[in-house]
Amino acid sequence: MTYKGTQRLGEFFSSRRERGIVGISTLSVTIDNGVVERNSIARKMETNLSADEHLLGKSGDIAYNMMRMWQGASGFIEKDGLLSPAYTVLAPKQGINSKYAAYLFKSPRLIYLFWAYSYGLTNDRLRLYFNNFIRIPVEIPPEPEQAKIANFLTAIDEKITQLTQKHDLLKQYKKGAMQQIFSQKLLFKDEDGRDFPEWEAKRLGDVATFHNGRAYKQSEWEDNGLPVIRLQNLTGSSTNFYYSNIQLPENQYCNNGDLLYMWSATFGPVWWYGDKAIFHYHIWKIETESMRMSRNYLYYVLDDITAKMKNTSNGSTMAHITKEGILKRAVQLPCVKEQTKIANFLTAIDDKITHTQTQLDAVKLYKKGLLQQLFV
Repeated sequence: MTYKGTQRLGEFFSSRRERGIVGISTLSVTIDNGVVERNSIARKMETNLSADEHLLGKSGDIAYNMMRMWQGASGFIEKDGLLSPAYTVLAPKQGINSKYAAYLFKSPRLIYLFWAYSYGLTNDRLRLYFNNFIRIPVEIPPEPEQAKIANFLTAIDEKITQLTQKHDLLKQYKKGAMQQIFSQKLLFKDEDGRDFPEWEAKRLGDVATFHNGRAYKQSEWEDNGLPVIRLQNLTGSSTNFYYSNIQLPENQYCNNGDLLYMWSATFGPVWWYGDKAIFHYHIWKIETESMRMSRNYLYYVLDDITAKMKNTSNGSTMAHITKEGILKRAVQLPCVKEQTKIANFLTAIDDKITHTQTQLDAVKLYKKGLLQQLFV
C-alpha cells in the first residue's frame, strides 16, 4: 500500500527538545486517550527523573510514543507538562492546526504510514524516530478547513466524554444502591406503604439449584445439532460449536431467559438470550423455586456476591470458586414481593446503563467512520 502526498510532515512540525521545569504536571501518552496526566492512569508509573531531565511539552504541541506511534499512541497537549525523554514532542509550525493534526494522526491512513516508516525487526521493537517522521507524505488542507474539521471532531469527542461520564456515574449509582439494599439501609414498601416482613437468613443452596455443565470432547463436535454455550458466547465473539442431537438430561439444556453463572476465568451471572442450547462445564445453570426466590432478584444477589469476592481477591478475577462454596454462601432473603420490587428497581438502572453504552458505542463508531472519510 502506497500513499502519495505533495507535502511532508517535516514542513509542519519541528522537534521540541526543551528541558522540563519544576512545578508543572507530568504527562503520559496513551493509545486510547492521547496525552493525559500521569496520576490519572490506574497503572501508576514511577520515575526517578528530575523535572529538568524530562522534556517540556507546551500547550498546542503533540507528543507521541516512538514505540507505539503505529498503534495510535499520540495526542494533543492541552497545557504545559513534563514528558518522558523516551517520547517525541512535536512543535507546530505555521500552516498547521495541531488539533487537526492530532485527529489526522489517529486516522487509518496515518497509522499505516507510522508503521511503514518505523524501524525494528519485530513489531514490539518498532520505533518511529523524528528523522523518519518528517519524511511521511501528507496532503494538508488550508488552515480554515483544518480548523472546521478539528472543531467538528472536538464536538464529537465532547459528546463521547459526556456519555462516558454518564455511564460511569450510573454504574457508581447502581453500586451504591446495591450496597444500601443488601445492607437493608434502603427499604422498600408494599403497595399500601407498609413495611415488608423481615428478611430471613438462608444459604444460597437452600433456595437455588446450580446445574453443572458438561465437558465435551472435540470428537463430539458436529456441524449440526444444538449449539454449545461457552464463555466466549457470553463475553465476546465466538465460533459456534454444535453437539450431536443425542438425548441429554433436561437440566443439561438451556432455554431463552435462563440464568447462568460463569465460574471460570470470567466470573458472574448472565442471562442467556438465544435458542435452546447446551452449556459447557465452566458454566452453571441456575433454577429457583418461584415461591421463595425470584430469578431476577437472584441475578443481583449473585452480582453482589461476585463483586465482594472479587474485592477480597484484590483483582478483577477470583483465584478460586467452587460450587460447594457458593451453595453455602449466606444470603439475606426478603419476601418474594419485595424481591420483585428490588429486582425491578435495579433492572431499570441496568436499562439506563445499557442505553447509555449503546449511545456511546454509536458515537464512537460514527467518529471512526468520519476519520476514515475525512483523512483519505
